[in-house]
Amino acid sequence: MLSAKRKPVYVECVIAADIDKIWNHTQTPEKHEQWDLRFTHITYLPRKSQQEPQQFHYETRIGFGISISGTGQTRASVEENDGARLSALAFSSEERMSLIRTGGGYWKYVPYVPCVPCVSPAPQEDQALTKFLTRYDYKTRWGLVGAWLDRLLFRPLITWATAWSFDCLRLWLERELSPRISTKLSLIYTSILAVLVFIWIWHGLVPKWLYPEAGEQQVLELLGLFPGQEKAALRVAGTAEILMGLVLLFGQRYRWLYGIMTVMLVVLGVSALVGVPILLKAPFNPLTFNLAVAACCLVNWVLHPYVPMASRCVMREPRAVSNTPGKKKEGTKDAFNL
Repeated sequence: MLSAKRKPVYVECVIAADIDKIWNHTQTPEKHEQWDLRFTHITYLPRKSQQEPQQFHYETRIGFGISISGTGQTRASVEENDGARLSALAFSSEERMSLIRTGGGYWKYVPYVPCVPCVSPAPQEDQALTKFLTRYDYKTRWGLVGAWLDRLLFRPLITWATAWSFDCLRLWLERELSPRISTKLSLIYTSILAVLVFIWIWHGLVPKWLYPEAGEQQVLELLGLFPGQEKAALRVAGTAEILMGLVLLFGQRYRWLYGIMTVMLVVLGVSALVGVPILLKAPFNPLTFNLAVAACCLVNWVLHPYVPMASRCVMREPRAVSNTPGKKKEGTKDAFNL
C-alpha cells in the first residue's frame, strides 16, 4: 500500500549549452563527481566493447567518516528524430547501512526550443538550449521503517540534492563557475540567509509580541504614533516581521526580496533616528543594526545568481505530453530496463 503511492524522483533543468557539452560533464566520472551531491567518487570499470553496458562503482560520504558504496551499470542511446540522448542506468548497494537496496532510472538530454515571449530574458539566436532531466526510483531496506523513513525524509532530501546538483551543473556550464566555488558561495549565502530569517522572526516575536515593554513600546510612545494603541501596533508590526522571515525562507529563489528588504531597513532606520535622535546613544541602535542587516541583504542580492538552488529546477513530473493513443509520458519505464 505504501509502495503503491510512492512517486519516482523527477527533476528537470534547462541549460544554455548544447547536448555534447552537457553529455561530457555528466558522462565523465571525474566531472560528474564534482557537481553531483549524491556521489563522492565514481569509477568506471573496464569493458570489452562499446556495446556492453558500462559498469561503475560509486561511493558517497555521509559524514563522520562514514561512506556508502555500491555498483551500477549504464547504457546510452540516441533518438534519431530529434537528436535527444538517453542514458539509462541501474544501481544497487549491498551495504546494510544503505537505505537504497536497488534502483534504476535515466538521464535524458533533449534539444529545447522555448516559447520566446514566455522566456525572460530571451535567449540569444545562436544559443543552444538543452532540457536535462532525470527520473529514477529505488527499493528500500529496513521494512516498513525504511519505507516511512524514505517517504518522510530521504526521498524529499535526495530530490532536493538532485535538483541542487542540476543547478550547480547549469552554473558550471553557463557561467563557468566551478562546483567548488559554487559550493563555497552557497555556504556563505545559506549562512547569511539563516541569520536574516532568525533576525526577522526574533525581532517580530520577542520584543514586539512577548516583551514589548522592554523598549519597543517606549520608542513608539516617543514617536507619538498610535497613541494608546502602541501594543496593538507592535503586534501588527511583529506579525509582519515574522511573515517577512518566513517569506524569505521559503521564497529565497526571488532575488528582488533582498532588494526590498534593503530599502525597508534603510527607510525604517532613518525614520526611527529622525523621530527619536536619542536612539543613536543606544548600544544597538537603528543606525548600526539596520545598516548591518541591510549589508547582509545586499551581499545575498549580489550572490543570488551565482548560488545553486534546487528551486530553479522542476521537481514534479509533467502529465502526458499528448493525448494521442499509445503516446507515453516523457520518460517511461522502458528506460529502466538495461
